[in-house]
Amino acid sequence: MDEQKIKDFIEIVVNQIKSDKDNLDIAIDIAIDFLNKNSIPAEILLGISRNFEIDNFHEAAYVLSKVTANFSIGETQVASHYIAGLSSMFLVSSQP
Repeated sequence: MDEQKIKDFIEIVVNQIKSDKDNLDIAIDIAIDFLNKNSIPAEILLGISRNFEIDNFHEAAYVLSKVTANFSIGETQVASHYIAGLSSMFLVSSQP
């Protein structure tokens, strides 16, 4: 696996989230576009999403888990939907 590709992916997604936290759909679209051109296994994406959730970066966890659900099947897809739901719960509860 090309670790530089993974680092580039994370940087692109995180920079988009930081520039516009109120519009995560754009970050999701950017992530999907990147992954359509650069294959990263869904299991790796899920691991990154879990790490973001552990680090309380719920926006990134949400974006990556939504994208991972689109690129996976079976248990990986189920876990991705779970993390997306958990992240969205934290995002909603943190709003004023």
